[in-house]
Amino acid sequence: MYFADSAARAIYSWSYSRTGVRDSKVFLDLAGFRGVPDGATVDSEGCLWFTEMFGGRIHGVSAGGNVIATVVSSE
Repeated sequence: MYFADSAARAIYSWSYSRTGVRDSKVFLDLAGFRGVPDGATVDSEGCLWFTEMFGGRIHGVSAGGNVIATVVSSE
């Protein structure tokens, strides 16, 4: 499970199972990014995709926390 915290400029992750949520950690520190994280989704390969509000970009992140793709707005 992921949570994009715009104020902290970070994305947090938790382990999720039938017994609950545990093991909170910073999944991705976005301090060096222009914008702040906003909406997010996970694709069929387990990669997280999130929007960078005020940065005009969408990023793909592997399950290991590495940015693997960036889509830049044309505006």
